[in-house]
Amino acid sequence: MLGQDGTGLDPRQVESFGDMVEMLKRLRRQSDKSIRSIEHWGARNGYPLARSTISDVLAKKRPPRKEFVSGFIRACGIDDSGVDPWMAAWERLQVNSAPEEGHSAPTPPSFNRSGVLWVGDSYLSKYDWSDALERSTNLDIFVAYGQTWRNILARHLITFAAHSQKRMRIYLPDAEDIETLRPLAWRFDTEVDELKQKISDARGFYEGLSVSGGAQVEVYFRSGEFLFSAYRFDEGSVITLYSHTRTRASAPPALVCGTGRVNDFLNEQFDVIHQESRRIFPV
Repeated sequence: MLGQDGTGLDPRQVESFGDMVEMLKRLRRQSDKSIRSIEHWGARNGYPLARSTISDVLAKKRPPRKEFVSGFIRACGIDDSGVDPWMAAWERLQVNSAPEEGHSAPTPPSFNRSGVLWVGDSYLSKYDWSDALERSTNLDIFVAYGQTWRNILARHLITFAAHSQKRMRIYLPDAEDIETLRPLAWRFDTEVDELKQKISDARGFYEGLSVSGGAQVEVYFRSGEFLFSAYRFDEGSVITLYSHTRTRASAPPALVCGTGRVNDFLNEQFDVIHQESRRIFPV
């Protein structure tokens, strides 16, 4: 059923606030609006659309308030004649839904300023990687080799790399520096030669993404310790920590970050990482 506003989205069909958030995400993709542009629209028109709030709602860290939905859909191109069905849907959900666990206690201001949206060990399945790649023009990847992540997102990475206006930079451990490889191989409980092969496989995959008329793809080697993996998009980042033990008894946590102090720190780290790295592709 087509929505009454011509978008193909019908808010009358949503059965939960989670459904509504998914529909809001689809609306944003259709409108091709960035989170920053929605925030600026809200500031000009008096709606509570701070980037941190938008990121939290779209990540389902908090339910959307009525005024948020009203402003968000307008910022994405819904005119006044199309607003009423969305408001009616929100009111219906509000009446039918019980208070959601985890939303009753206020979040400390210092945590809000951190920009951390989610912490957990299931980041591969719970984070919307495909949406982040679709929305981004620039992608920076800092990994030991990232085999599982690479395999899961291969199709989306190929699509990203096909766009001429995009850029992808990949930072890998220097496979020619034994002092870099030894501690990393110990941490991953593997042999140096096996680690070198995995780095070589990662290098080959990313270099293979470079196509004529496609994205600018650059691969770098970096010497020194690798203590975390990080993925930086236009509107946030994901950081995964490495364990300091050789046991796999507990999975290291990941942090999904929007605008805030943690993302600012990561931006600084990427600047240093870039300065300390040498480009190996293209030569």
